[in-house]
Amino acid sequence: MEFYGSIHNHTDIGSNQRLRDSTNTIESLCWYAAEDLKHNFVAITDHESISQSINAQKIEKKIREKYPDFKVIRGNEIYLCRDDLNKDTYQRGIDDFPHFILLAKDAEGHKQLRELSTRAWVKNSFSTGKMLRVPTFYSDLKEIIGKNPGHVIFSTACLGSALAKKALIFSQTQNKDIYAQMKQWIAIISNICGKENFFLEVQPSFNKEQIAVNRVYKMLAEEVNFPVVISLDAHYLKKEDAPIHEAFLNAQEGEREVKSFYASTYMMSREEIHEYMDESIGADTVSEWMNNTKLIYDMCEDYDLTRPLHIPYLPLTIDKITDTDFEEFAGKIKELSYFYHSPHQPDRDMAAALVKKIQSNREEFDNERCFAEMDKNLEAIRVSSEKQNTQWSAYLLNMRDYIRVIWEKGNSLVGCSRGSGGGFLLLYMLDIIQVNPLREKAPLRYWRFLHSERASVLD
Repeated sequence: MEFYGSIHNHTDIGSNQRLRDSTNTIESLCWYAAEDLKHNFVAITDHESISQSINAQKIEKKIREKYPDFKVIRGNEIYLCRDDLNKDTYQRGIDDFPHFILLAKDAEGHKQLRELSTRAWVKNSFSTGKMLRVPTFYSDLKEIIGKNPGHVIFSTACLGSALAKKALIFSQTQNKDIYAQMKQWIAIISNICGKENFFLEVQPSFNKEQIAVNRVYKMLAEEVNFPVVISLDAHYLKKEDAPIHEAFLNAQEGEREVKSFYASTYMMSREEIHEYMDESIGADTVSEWMNNTKLIYDMCEDYDLTRPLHIPYLPLTIDKITDTDFEEFAGKIKELSYFYHSPHQPDRDMAAALVKKIQSNREEFDNERCFAEMDKNLEAIRVSSEKQNTQWSAYLLNMRDYIRVIWEKGNSLVGCSRGSGGGFLLLYMLDIIQVNPLREKAPLRYWRFLHSERASVLD
């Protein structure tokens, strides 16, 4: 059985941002590749979107519990355009937006993908009619990847790519100048990423244009000595899902031609790939091209995109108390000692703020019921902060400052509370909300806002 993984696939969240495109969920795509098709890896390459990168990492971790060697490679399908393309220079009917595949080999490579995507959306974007265009320029690749190559893999993508369009012209005309332009383009683009990081991409299909491109690439690969890989360009999961995918595409702004272009853009087995390609290319060549995907698998490292949650802490107000002030309540509020002696400044500041609050309103706060509820709140903050490697005290004291500034400026409306926060006594004591949950007739549960057994990011 050949080594195989598809380097070019789409998901519903990532590829449907500007135009309907895919019905794959990332969970179904990855699990189907690993468990049903026994692929060795799968790559996520949405249309100018890397929004699924963290989800891909999480899903890969779950799949590896059962299939330890399976990889989910994170990439992007960009629109690689001429450098001076913008709203003013765009020529309808002449200019297009050629597809191109980028795959991150490591954390540095993903950083480069993020930089390129940011430029495409923020710096380079413009609209043509109702469509927002998000091009990446050749100069962007040279500046971001060319100056530090070896971290991103390039692949030529589908029939919508610049090289495939030239290959179609050559297949029809046998024009030697077109063939020379193709070789020149490959030399230029592979020089940016490094020769070992460039791949010619073909796809299984009975489409005459795709077969023609596959044959040209076979001839081209033998001459320029670059490996060919087979991708699936999966827009839906299974062959029988084609009618659903067609209906999904046609549900947006009129009819779209989908049957021929998308006929084989689904996740398929090795056997199906052979069924589509053996007659036109040859079984041995198909096997070789599938096995070439191991080159990409081996180059793509394991890397972690997650980072510890960091909460900046720039307090406007810092309360001060003495050891005597602390000792008055240390025996009554058991969690207070941890915060008062904490190595983290926000914890110490919150302990001081709470003691000052009790001293300023003893009638409301200096009682056993309040102390017991404070203990529950403080324990939830302590344990959740430890689990998430952050200081929720900083978040709460920041929020206290924000609310105070809004009240003082008087040009915005602050509600008395919202959602689960109404049950967390410390929010009231820090003047973030104006509802004392201990006074309410209906029970308000602190754990709806934060609970030590359910460590989650606060809103």
